[in-house]
Amino acid sequence: MIGDKPKKIFILIDGLGYNLLQEASKKDKEISRLLDDFNIKKITTLYPSTTPTILSSVDSGTTVAEHGVVGNKMSVREVGSIISTLGYSSLLNPGSPIKQNILEYHDIFPTPNLTDKIKKNHSAILIVPYEIAKSEYIKAMFGDMEKRLSLTFEDTIIQISKLVKKNKYDFIYVYYGTIDSANHLYCPGTKEVVELIKGIFNSLERLLIPILKKADYNLIITADHGAITSSIKDFTVIYPRDTISSYLTSPPWGEPRAPFFSVVYGKEKQFEDAIYKECKNNIILLSSDEAIKAGLFGKKKVSDRLLTRFGTHIVILKDTYSIRYSYGKPQKRRKRNNRKFGVHGGLSADEMYVPVILY
Repeated sequence: MIGDKPKKIFILIDGLGYNLLQEASKKDKEISRLLDDFNIKKITTLYPSTTPTILSSVDSGTTVAEHGVVGNKMSVREVGSIISTLGYSSLLNPGSPIKQNILEYHDIFPTPNLTDKIKKNHSAILIVPYEIAKSEYIKAMFGDMEKRLSLTFEDTIIQISKLVKKNKYDFIYVYYGTIDSANHLYCPGTKEVVELIKGIFNSLERLLIPILKKADYNLIITADHGAITSSIKDFTVIYPRDTISSYLTSPPWGEPRAPFFSVVYGKEKQFEDAIYKECKNNIILLSSDEAIKAGLFGKKKVSDRLLTRFGTHIVILKDTYSIRYSYGKPQKRRKRNNRKFGVHGGLSADEMYVPVILY
């Protein structure tokens, strides 16, 4: 537990990369001034640098190799399908929920989790956005932990301030997701994103910091990942009838910046040649065994139960490139344009460096 106070406020801001925060402070003097109140450090997140993967580590205290949540799209042996971890549904049968009697939460998400340990020794409460409060992930990882719902970051800070004044809880856990959504829509570093970041620290300065000066709370803010700017032209799209797909036992999964592949035994060389040809020099192809033994997922060993989630191969994307599989989409190839947007999941500095902000 960080800080010198007995009670903690832990805020995880989805998508607030360290480099993005530094860029925003250079573009806006008000942000630079606001950040002077805080002690800011730089750390790395985990790989793949995407929300369900990182939150599963934060909320369980385990590495990716140990919990096996490799992305929102994930091959789960117990279901015999590729599922959406956050939507708790099958991607091969869109809209079809995974019934509780087929797969329990602990078959997907890690257990035990840190929130259970916190609740044993602390009075804890969770503040989450209204739109995800009933998601399967929140149910799985936070269970019956007391919750408050929020709409905006300012609303969140008002609720935190009220809880601090009551002095009832000694651990306040907050998740805020709008920066990540804005990165995807507008691109990291755009005026829209910079203004949202300014709003975060402005709310903290006006509504929370004056109260914390007299309270027994430390404030800890961090993020799950950062993001980079990409475009449609940077995407390689794999279709079900492509040559690459003929060498696979199933569609790929993971994230566009960290895709996993399960290659038919004996077809490894053909797959390697095909994907390098399709992606040119924009990738690094590793066998999953190589990646695991190199410690890419935190530990150098994965349990037999989770091993199939890592497939046989993983592709690391260079620069701003990504790979997307066309799940259930029409076979007609769409004309590409240069529309820009934010992506993450890869190993670049913009995606992997996150801040730890202390007060």
